[in-house]
Amino acid sequence: MGFDIEILIRLIWRGVPFEFYGVRVTYPSDGISNFRAFRDNVRISWVFTKLCCGMIIRSPLFLFRLLTEKKNG
Repeated sequence: MGFDIEILIRLIWRGVPFEFYGVRVTYPSDGISNFRAFRDNVRISWVFTKLCCGMIIRSPLFLFRLLTEKKNG
């Protein structure tokens, strides 16, 4: 569940340009889910914890990029 978010955030950190496109989502008619409440929430929490720590570590770089972009453009 957190894999796609992690990929997106890491691409943003590297400054890779991207575009958003709408997608159609379909759900099974029987309503059965493969989501496992405890296991999947622990995994999602771990991904977001890693990303938050990474953001804190990279924050000087992000601030530098932001300031230089405003000066140049």
